Amino acid sequence: MSFSEISPRVSVSEGPTQSAGHFALRRAPGMNSGPVRRVSARRSDGSLVCLSELPAPDARWTRLRKQAVIECHEFGLIETREVCRRYSLTPSELAEWRACFSELRSRDLIWKDRPQVKTSGIIIAGTLSIDLDNESVKLNGSMLEVSPSEWRILRALAEADGAVVTTAMVMGALYRRQEDAAGHKTADVLICRLRKKLGDQADRIEAVWGRGYRLGKH
Repeated sequence: MSFSEISPRVSVSEGPTQSAGHFALRRAPGMNSGPVRRVSARRSDGSLVCLSELPAPDARWTRLRKQAVIECHEFGLIETREVCRRYSLTPSELAEWRACFSELRSRDLIWKDRPQVKTSGIIIAGTLSIDLDNESVKLNGSMLEVSPSEWRILRALAEADGAVVTTAMVMGALYRRQEDAAGHKTADVLICRLRKKLGDQADRIEAVWGRGYRLGKH
């Protein structure tokens, strides 16, 4: 679906742009009357939110792409039914997206450098052994198979050596760039998966309420 197909009753093709407060209005060439559509709006910091930033319907979802959809919707550049039709969402799914980003704004979640107290050697926590040099994990003396993402989380916890690793730090360990991230719940899902693999050592990954996670060594 192309950008111009988002709303068939309103033209958004290139043409002279008119200013209307903090919004840009655009009308197709040769149109002297009739409806126009807002194609951009300004955030409180002066930066622009533009309809042209909307991702393609078949794009891989990342945090920033979801944010573009939510902001265009919140600024009234695209209606709820248009968002749902374009991206095959239900109104409740769209509401969940909005709630997610509202939570992120309130937390001011950013990528941060995580504590790296130990960057080599073998970190022992109960019967869990994390080899930072060979990038391997043992549980009860046997090799434990983990995915690359699960390893990045374990490495971040091991390097912190008992210090708290926040959700933002975990996301930073998983993704080099914020725009590559699929969503802030990714860390929670992966940690839940890791705990299941650890069995009776699951509590070695301790949740620190309101802060993040740490590796329990005692």
